[in-house]
Amino acid sequence: MTAAKKIPGRRIYLSPIDINDSEIYVRWLNDIETYIYLDLAPLVINNVFKKGYLENALKKGAQEFGIRLAADNKLIGNCGLININNINRKAELGIFIAEKDYLNQGYGSEAISLLLAYGFNILNLNSIYLRCYSYNMRAARCYEKCGFKPAGRYRQAKIINGVRYDDLLMDILAEEFSPAL
Repeated sequence: MTAAKKIPGRRIYLSPIDINDSEIYVRWLNDIETYIYLDLAPLVINNVFKKGYLENALKKGAQEFGIRLAADNKLIGNCGLININNINRKAELGIFIAEKDYLNQGYGSEAISLLLAYGFNILNLNSIYLRCYSYNMRAARCYEKCGFKPAGRYRQAKIINGVRYDDLLMDILAEEFSPAL
């Protein structure tokens, strides 16, 4: 199946979320190696939840996309802009690559670059921010590579098995963005 290529890139493209992919998302979001980096651990994710989540996100104006390989349309992850504030021209970025064979190969960086270009050039945003847990240094390095800068932290905001971790805040301004593609 070829999905709509809303935001084309070099090796990937970002496509609108397709409800037909909900089974893949349910598998991903119930995999501890994926959800440990998200705020989903206490939630029970099933097709009903995912459908309701997508409908609610769309009502709130979120811009969510599937990350697909250009070569064969394989869905490998998700990214999007949420909490979009058009008055102050800012939004929050979220991303995950859930297909483990595609981690550490630059697909996340390419998806972020495409999403930043979309946010700054199409949605006319001025600031895009994100949160990242301090134990996810792979993601923090990726965000820095894409131009994000440290903006603060919520100390001891995440507790896993009795260990406390910080919630890192990062942001990038439109004037600081230069596409890496």
